[in-house]
Amino acid sequence: MAEDRIIRRWGYHAKQEAKIFELKEGESLPSGWFDSPARVEVVKPKRKPKAEEAEDKSEAEDDPSEDESEDDGEDSQ
Repeated sequence: MAEDRIIRRWGYHAKQEAKIFELKEGESLPSGWFDSPARVEVVKPKRKPKAEEAEDKSEAEDDPSEDESEDDGEDSQ
């Protein structure tokens, strides 16, 4: 009976992780792992354009619904 040959290969993951896999000859790396760090696809979160971010901040500053107590000038004693 022929014994399967084990090959050690580096695998690279999108989480900037690298490890060595012991694979049988002809076997490929698991899903999500690549044989080169250049092939790793890093997915960056989508950001709003800066103009939209500035609008969101200015709306929050102008929002009177925040917890601001109104002072009518009368003493509550």
